[in-house]
Amino acid sequence: MNTGSFTNDMTTFRTEDDVLTLLIHLGYLGYEEQNKYVFIPNAEVQSEYASAVTVSQWGDISKALKNSADLLQAVWEKQETQVAEGIRLAHFETSQLQYNDENALSYTISLALYAARNFYTVYRELPGGKGFADLVFVPRKRYQDKPALVVELKWDKTAEDAREQIKDKEYCRSLEEYQGNLVICRIFVGVCCCFLAACSSQSSQNNSNIFLYAVDFSHSTLSPGNVKFDMSMENVLQKTQLSEDDVDTTLGEAYPRIIHSISISSLSDDIQEIFSFQNDQLVSVEYAITVPESEFQTVLQTLAHQAAELLEDLLVGENQILEGKTTRWEDEQKNSLILSFPDTDTSEERVIFLGLYRTKA
Repeated sequence: MNTGSFTNDMTTFRTEDDVLTLLIHLGYLGYEEQNKYVFIPNAEVQSEYASAVTVSQWGDISKALKNSADLLQAVWEKQETQVAEGIRLAHFETSQLQYNDENALSYTISLALYAARNFYTVYRELPGGKGFADLVFVPRKRYQDKPALVVELKWDKTAEDAREQIKDKEYCRSLEEYQGNLVICRIFVGVCCCFLAACSSQSSQNNSNIFLYAVDFSHSTLSPGNVKFDMSMENVLQKTQLSEDDVDTTLGEAYPRIIHSISISSLSDDIQEIFSFQNDQLVSVEYAITVPESEFQTVLQTLAHQAAELLEDLLVGENQILEGKTTRWEDEQKNSLILSFPDTDTSEERVIFLGLYRTKA
C-alpha cells in the first residue's frame, strides 16, 4: 500500500490507502514497512474487528475477499491443489444458467481473483504472438516483484491443450518488455466445475540466469527462488513437483536431502539442485554446476554478469568471480549466498558451487 498520499487530516480521503494510513496513525492497524502491507496489531483490535464483521452485513463480503486473497497467494506459490479448490468453490458462487463455455469461466476467474486488482492491471483478450490471450495480469509498477499471469481458458478440453495453445500461439510475446517472473495458468472447465491444472514457475529469462532462478532478492533478503526457508520436506516435494525417489539420506536420516538435475541454458545442462533439511526444515539450497575445463573462463564471465544483474546492492567485487575466487554475499538477516570453485581430481571438468544458506538459529 502507499502511505505517501495521506494528507494527515480526518476529512481528505482520495484513495483506500489514505483510509488505511489514518487507521495506522490511530493505532488500529500496524504497518509492515519492508513488504508495505497492513495488519491487525493485537488481539483486542482483532476482537473488535471480528465483532464488527459479525453484526454487520459485510460478513459474506469479507469472507469472499479473504478467499480471493488466499487464492491469489496460492497462485503465487504454485499450490495447484489449493488453486483448483478455490476456483471450484468460486464457480459455485458465480454459476450461471449457461456455464458450458469459456466466457462463463472468464467471469468466474475475474471474480475469484478480484484481489489481484490491487496488484495487477488485468487485460482480456490481449493480443500476443499469433492470437489473443484470454486473461493477462500485468503487475503494477509498485509490485514488480509479483509474477505476471497468463491465463488460458478451455471448455471440455485438457490443461495440456491449453498449454500447447499458449506455446503455439506465442501468447507470452505480449509480455516481451516485462522482465519479471511469469506464471502460466492452464485452466479447463467441465460441466460443473473448473480446475487449475498446472502452473509453470519461471520465465525464460530466469531459466538462463542461475542467480535469478535460485535466489529471490525482491525484498532485499536472500531467499530461495522457488521455495522458502524452513519449509518441510513434504512441502518442498509438493512445491517442486518432485517425488520420494529424489530424497537422499547418504548423510544420515537426520540430514536428508532432495537432489535432482536441472538445466540453465547459459551455463550447463549438468546442474544438481540440492535441498538440505534439519529437523524437517529447509536450511539450504545448493547448486553443483559441472562445466568442461575449456569453458570455465567463459562461465566465470557469465556468472559475474548474472550476479551483477540480481545483486548489485550487495556486489562485493566482480573481479573475485572473474578470478575464480570464493565470493560471499550476506543480507541484513545474515542469510548468505556463497559462490565457490573447489578443486577437482580431473583436468577435464570443473565444478562450481552456488549455495544459499539460512541464518543459523
